[in-house]
Amino acid sequence: SDKCVEIPDHQSPAGDQAAGAAAAAASSSSAAAVAKRDGDARQLLFKDPRHRGQAKLYTLDAVYGEDVSTRAIFEKEFQPCIADLFQGISTTIFAHGAS
Repeated sequence: SDKCVEIPDHQSPAGDQAAGAAAAAASSSSAAAVAKRDGDARQLLFKDPRHRGQAKLYTLDAVYGEDVSTRAIFEKEFQPCIADLFQGISTTIFAHGAS
């Protein structure tokens, strides 16, 4: 099933009232991210209401929920890359979220 989250344009730093007011005014122009799961493929579809018809689709190698331990993610995704890294093979890992 699809899950949708709303992503605000920007968030104000604590104590900055002017930025807070601007963020509140901009909240009506937030983007939507829809996570779709098609078999083993994990995809994120970003739709920005300011740029209709220009949705971006990203396919992810893996998506982990809060029930998966940091160690399990490390062993599955990072550990296999370490040997390659030390052999001079370029390695990029992008991780997003609380850890």
